[in-house]
Amino acid sequence: MNAELIPIVKIGSEKTYHPQYVIPCNTYVVKIQDLLTSTGKKFNAHFEEITNNGGFQAFFNDNCRIILSSIMPDKRIAGCSPIKLLSLIQATKPNLIITPDGETYCDEVRRSKYVMEKSLNSIDFLLDNNTKSDQLIGLILGSNFRQVEEYISELKDRKISKFCFHAGDFNFRRGLLSKRLALDYARFIRQHVPYLMIYGGGSRRFFQNYYFADAFVTQSHYVAGFKHKKISRNGQKKYDGEISWEFIMNNLSEIYHYHFHREDIIKIPFSYATNDIISPMIPFLNQNTSSPSGGK
Repeated sequence: MNAELIPIVKIGSEKTYHPQYVIPCNTYVVKIQDLLTSTGKKFNAHFEEITNNGGFQAFFNDNCRIILSSIMPDKRIAGCSPIKLLSLIQATKPNLIITPDGETYCDEVRRSKYVMEKSLNSIDFLLDNNTKSDQLIGLILGSNFRQVEEYISELKDRKISKFCFHAGDFNFRRGLLSKRLALDYARFIRQHVPYLMIYGGGSRRFFQNYYFADAFVTQSHYVAGFKHKKISRNGQKKYDGEISWEFIMNNLSEIYHYHFHREDIIKIPFSYATNDIISPMIPFLNQNTSSPSGGK
């Protein structure tokens, strides 16, 4: 597989730090929610520690690129204003930022339109205050295929060229039909963007399903680890030992070597702006369906 595997690092848990020591990666993701209180209205002690160190690079003491993720629960999204987000970016100095997420809207078209406009206004605020468009990764929003296409167009108008689809929301909180819909959305998006990051997931089947992506963001290694689950090439098994950095990183190594980086996952490369991938749901552009990023 030619895609990049990008681990999430959980601020406050050093057992998840420095994944570059166990897999070939020079980029990892930090969640905004780890730097906020539960309401999203105030910064927490982790934020203060990072800013006192001079930003992410000095805090982690490495040269890896940091992607700041806006994907978080509704309460924190509502509490984190554009001004607070800008302050966070300026203080922590990430290399890349996933554009603002929206509160849950599912298949409510009017609600999703409002959320999309709100997120675009936040993006405009960032761009008007010295955030560069090439620092932004556009998180796809919209409650149906037409809205998704329109939102991609809006992001492109703002010179954003990298895009992110939150598939994990579909795959872990809903049923089989939702998982299939997520894949249809991703295929549809892939035909409209030059670079697609898939956020969420870490199983062999997940990587196989989204083989056309350019990058995958995963936290499966530490989510399983904190549940005392050991990941192997054959799946997950109960683990009764200490939850250490070595254990968490062994999970990540197993994901990379036996689930992600496998010869049998390699497919014919997808060509942007061609019809190599056709979604069976694309003809129903006006159909209201569960959203790409609207149900956390």
